[in-house]
Amino acid sequence: MPAQWRGVLVVHAHGGPALGEPKASRADEDIKRWAITLTEGHAWAGSVFRQGGFAVTTAAEDTERVRRILVDHVAKPRRTLLHGQSWVAMVATWTAELYPQSWEGIWLTSGVVAGPTTCDFRLDLRAIYQHLCQNPPRADEPQYPLSLGLPADSKMTAAELATQVNDCLGVRKPAAQSKPKKSKPSWMS
Repeated sequence: MPAQWRGVLVVHAHGGPALGEPKASRADEDIKRWAITLTEGHAWAGSVFRQGGFAVTTAAEDTERVRRILVDHVAKPRRTLLHGQSWVAMVATWTAELYPQSWEGIWLTSGVVAGPTTCDFRLDLRAIYQHLCQNPPRADEPQYPLSLGLPADSKMTAAELATQVNDCLGVRKPAAQSKPKKSKPSWMS
């Protein structure tokens, strides 16, 4: 709650989906990321969803619950806005549909609202990367479906993966030196 509150509450639904057990540190990261909300004189409320993964309805319930906690125990806003970021823009739209009386507006940033298939672009990028770089897996390594990411038993570290990407695409090199080892297909010219 800012010292000079303007009467607007922004309820934040964090991005994700996060896998594994919820961690309170997620909310700490979000308040730092969205501190501009407080700087502009608006109250901010956010939660960590009670379960990881793709649980849209329970995440919507958690989002409404955090709004009610603030209204019942802290202050009654004159206007309440719902903020959904990334994948959770879908949670925000579902929350607004389930609890329409709770919100005067919805604010979506980098919002994915059409369901999980809207993230297929990541698989498309992975296929293009594999075509250009042929790793991971390299031809002499055990093969696995690219759509699954690294296998669960993979020993590859993030640093090793970054090295493979840099070796192929030169992402850490000056632009003049960052050319893929394999040339672009003719349709990309």
